[in-house]
Amino acid sequence: MNGENYILVANNKVTSVLTEDERYLEEWPQFDSSVVAEKGYDLPLNRQPEGVSGWGQSTIADEELKKKFECLAENWKRETINTSSMQQMVLHPCYQEIIAMGPKVIPLILSELKCEPDFWFWALRVLAREDPVTEDVRGDLVAMTKAWLDWGSRHAYL
Repeated sequence: MNGENYILVANNKVTSVLTEDERYLEEWPQFDSSVVAEKGYDLPLNRQPEGVSGWGQSTIADEELKKKFECLAENWKRETINTSSMQQMVLHPCYQEIIAMGPKVIPLILSELKCEPDFWFWALRVLAREDPVTEDVRGDLVAMTKAWLDWGSRHAYL
């Protein structure tokens, strides 16, 4: 993927780093959360590795990201409900703005897919830089959704 490091926080302390490429945890020195913020480390959503307690403490940035995503997704759905053109759906300004939010929204998109299958596949391919959907299921909304949800589970997004 992209080689970014994800800082794992429990009880307001950095506990370890998850590197996406290698998918393993390393020990990380204990930093105060103000140091984490000062250094500008990125805290991902929905990344709870096994054995890390105290996970799920929401940050203000996570909540703002989620609210922005939900607003854009709702507008996109409402404004494209009668659109049959995939091109118009994926080029809609709200859809494009969601993509512009970057990989941090992958867990939010997957959660949306889990609740209600929809045409999030283009955004997921762009953000994840891969496509788990095989040629034999292209066009099958349910099967494509399953492929992405399985991918999300394998990559610890769900």
